[in-house]
Amino acid sequence: MSEARVGSDRSGGAGSFLPAAVVFAGVALPPVLLRLLLLLEERLSPSLLDLRGLVSDFAAAFLVCGLMILIGSRWLAAAVALAATFFHYVDFETVRELGAHPAPSDFSYLTDSTFMLGSGSAVSHPLILGALLIAGALSAFWGTPRCRRRSGGGMFMLSWVLFGLHALWPAGTKIENWRQTHFVAFSVREWFRTPMNEKMAEGYRDPPHAMLERWPGLAADLQGSPIVPLGVAGRNVLVVVLESVSGMYLPSVAAHHRQNPPYTMKHLDAISRANISYTGFISHQRKTNRGMYALLCGELPNLLPGTPKMSEHAIAGWRECLPSVLRDAGYETVFLQGAPLSFMMKGPFMRRAGFERVEGDADIDMAHLRTIWGVDDRTLMEAALDELDELRAADRPFFLTLLTVGTHHPYVVPEDIAPGAINDHDRA
Repeated sequence: MSEARVGSDRSGGAGSFLPAAVVFAGVALPPVLLRLLLLLEERLSPSLLDLRGLVSDFAAAFLVCGLMILIGSRWLAAAVALAATFFHYVDFETVRELGAHPAPSDFSYLTDSTFMLGSGSAVSHPLILGALLIAGALSAFWGTPRCRRRSGGGMFMLSWVLFGLHALWPAGTKIENWRQTHFVAFSVREWFRTPMNEKMAEGYRDPPHAMLERWPGLAADLQGSPIVPLGVAGRNVLVVVLESVSGMYLPSVAAHHRQNPPYTMKHLDAISRANISYTGFISHQRKTNRGMYALLCGELPNLLPGTPKMSEHAIAGWRECLPSVLRDAGYETVFLQGAPLSFMMKGPFMRRAGFERVEGDADIDMAHLRTIWGVDDRTLMEAALDELDELRAADRPFFLTLLTVGTHHPYVVPEDIAPGAINDHDRA
């Protein structure tokens, strides 16, 4: 009898508006609430273009709700609601740390044990995530069988109307892309662009010259007077790469771009102002492997989504990189990082790039703090000082490159550093 009543409700009951509204609320709440939370945490003022992002959120929510109601199974609907909420939260954490939606290729990290155990298991707002998961599942489980099928069809059609409105609404350049679009819309667009990108890449048999063929003005210009002395034999070289540290943390750089960041690194800014520094550069898509490749190989990374050049070079290198140049010139070349070398294929790449010794967290015995992401930066710097003592005692000049990990989410920072900070992000 209960199933018959539900069936009657679905076919033509007049009271199906409330169930449909409940189902929609359970699906639309995560993207809208998490979007507002991002604006609050990043101290961003709302703009008209944020409404473009909300239109995209509602379009995606109507699409999911329409499919759930048309399918009709309360168990399947609850599973879809849980999955949707989970991926919305994954997008929230990604935007929170990187300032951009995850690209379709980024979801491959969900199968990487280092990433999942190191960052995937670190939830910044577990109570909010739990509440959204429960609300979404319950609303779908209760409301879906009480909705009329034609309401699902109406939601499905309305979603495409809103997607069309979103497509016709020009995107702005003054605010971040994540504020203007839903991550599903972003992912679908990038997914369709991938074949076009691959088709474009077929015309470039020599990757190092791919960008220069399109924009010759990016080629190096070595005319003029050098800013550092040339021809000095045996000069030691030390490179320290700070993971996830933006130039915006330096007050002088932030002031140049009229920004007021919530955190500042005044000591590093003093070093920057006393030496040679830059306030603008070509972005390498917020990924360590792309930035390290550009830094060590003197070549622009792929500025479109796809396989990073570091991964390609780790398997079959095609370019002579700085470590191999210095190694052939008689330098002892060493790479040292605090994280596992297997992640992003950094170990194989660094060896192929020309580092004679490549060491990661497994090569460091004692640590103040060790997590899935490796050892803390204090431990790394202490190991680097020991390494420097050994390198200075040798007869050869050296090229030592360090890559930190303490400022990578979820932040490998010992408890005694900045104990008064609110969270690990602030302490890092």
